Amino acid sequence: MAPQFALLGVLFLVFEMVAGAVYAAIGTKLRRWFAAPRGKRIFNRTCAGLLSGAGLGLLLARRAS
Repeated sequence: MAPQFALLGVLFLVFEMVAGAVYAAIGTKLRRWFAAPRGKRIFNRTCAGLLSGAGLGLLLARRAS
């Protein structure tokens, strides 16, 4: 059982490092996009729309119960 647990731990660490590297690479690319006022505005409006939609969905779900 110990070798299987060790393998599981090693695989978890490898996958976590890959995910972190991908996340950092995406962040590096998006940094230039967010530096422009247009990129910030699009991001803010998109997030506002998603949050408004989620709030509306919760409001309608509560009234339907």
